[in-house]
Amino acid sequence: MSESQVLSALAPWKTKRSRDYELSWTKSTESLLGDNPLIELRSNKDGSRWTAYNKATDKMAIFFHCAVWAWASPPETGNFVLEGESAPEGAHLSRILPVLSRFIETSYTINTEEDPSFYQGARIIEDHATSLPDFNKYKKPRRSWQEGESEFSRRRFILSARLIIRRTPHNSKQGEVPPLPYKLHPWLQKAIDAQKYPIFMPNPEMPAILDYVDGKLQLLRPTGHRYFQNGDLVWFSFALSFDVNNTNWIPEYKPLDFIRVGGLPRTSENRVEYSVAQEVGSAYRSLSSGAATLLDDGA
Repeated sequence: MSESQVLSALAPWKTKRSRDYELSWTKSTESLLGDNPLIELRSNKDGSRWTAYNKATDKMAIFFHCAVWAWASPPETGNFVLEGESAPEGAHLSRILPVLSRFIETSYTINTEEDPSFYQGARIIEDHATSLPDFNKYKKPRRSWQEGESEFSRRRFILSARLIIRRTPHNSKQGEVPPLPYKLHPWLQKAIDAQKYPIFMPNPEMPAILDYVDGKLQLLRPTGHRYFQNGDLVWFSFALSFDVNNTNWIPEYKPLDFIRVGGLPRTSENRVEYSVAQEVGSAYRSLSSGAATLLDDGA
């Protein structure tokens, strides 16, 4: 399809939102160029974390956008392969981890070749961040990951979610791990049960993976069929923070919901991408199956 056809297919979904407090990614970032910004970046005490806030609600900003789906790592296992098991289709061999760590994650990739609007918004908010006097006080360089400096690097954008996180007093009060809104893959369950010390736990806030069918949301469940395909139109919501550490700084996008709302015409170039979707429930008070309406007109 031509660039104009892709942009026309995406345009209606970029003006939709699922909750009244969500903000259009494009309009929010472009507002930073004017006199009435919709969002602002707020720092924690030591300046190591800057989070985007919705000025109207005075809460963490939740953005929405729509893009063409490219590929994903296996949603149930990400880059984790239990020792002795075979890597599933879609697992990048160079990133496979056989033991638990906080680097076990699953990745969701959008195609930004014909529609560069996501990168355009990212560039605006990064330029805004670096213009703030207290941001990155010690002038550390930006980590090169997804900086979008070259035309080739702007063809795809990857959002990641950690499947495994460290246990803390905050996320496991009195030593109890919160119930998961999805079924944990047996590989991860076996590895967690085998821990000598309970250092790691499953992430209870994995993104919801949904389909928009007949005006209602449906969870995509592991039925043996593949889920999103290359060329699908996928609406998604996310939060954004900047991590500033001793060596560099980097934006961190936290995906919350992915919803298939349509698709581009199938051609021989459209490839079905990777494994079945993880069964998810109400992570992050997520959009639930069977909702009467998916997306209302948004800002």
